[in-house]
Amino acid sequence: MLNKLSSIILLLSVSLSAVANPTCHGKVSGVSISASGSVYASVSNGGSTKFTDVVFCNLNKSVGNYNGESCKGLLSLLLSGSAMQKNATLWFQSASFNHCTQSWMELDKIGFYHIRIDG
Repeated sequence: MLNKLSSIILLLSVSLSAVANPTCHGKVSGVSISASGSVYASVSNGGSTKFTDVVFCNLNKSVGNYNGESCKGLLSLLLSGSAMQKNATLWFQSASFNHCTQSWMELDKIGFYHIRIDG
């Protein structure tokens, strides 16, 4: 009985934490890399989401939740999304997040931790 109750509480806490974290959605475009290895892109939906030339990660050092190796995977996702004109969903930690409109800044400053290229 205790195991079932523990499992239910764990499931509820995971579900509630996923719901509480804000997301932003929009089309990926303008993927670029600076000389220092910063990976930039824009994500916009023409409305509430407008990230313009923001830093997602850095190929040479850790930025937020992404180290150089995981940044290569993120760059691949961004390039694929841009080439296929797909939308992306970005997740943020609610404690750091303020809104889905930013320009020329590092997304880790507002709690970016996950991205999905939408089908």
